Amino acid sequence: MELYFVYNARKGLGNMVMDGLHKVVSPSTYACDLCSLTYGAVTKKKEWKAFLEQSKIPMRFYYTNTLPKEFHQNFDYPVVLRYENSSVSCILDRQDFAAINDLNEFIVLLIEKVPELSEE
Repeated sequence: MELYFVYNARKGLGNMVMDGLHKVVSPSTYACDLCSLTYGAVTKKKEWKAFLEQSKIPMRFYYTNTLPKEFHQNFDYPVVLRYENSSVSCILDRQDFAAINDLNEFIVLLIEKVPELSEE
């Protein structure tokens, strides 16, 4: 089993700069709640980094323009996907992210959706 996190953002230096500015200047209109929860203006939040480092479950991170074609479906990004036995299922979608208030709440919800994360 692997978890795939797909940001509602595009990879690239110009995109990174614009996203960082957008998060600072107008955070309420920034389109990627996954980015806002897990990153500051540019770098990973330390709590998120610690959570990722302690996890034994493989996790991959994609942007909308780097997601492998075999996983392209009608997702409303951002999403967290579970890939297991050659099958993909969405465990958190844009609506879920819109209801999450902070990083701790996101991690708790992620563990609820993926109980294997708590078995580590």
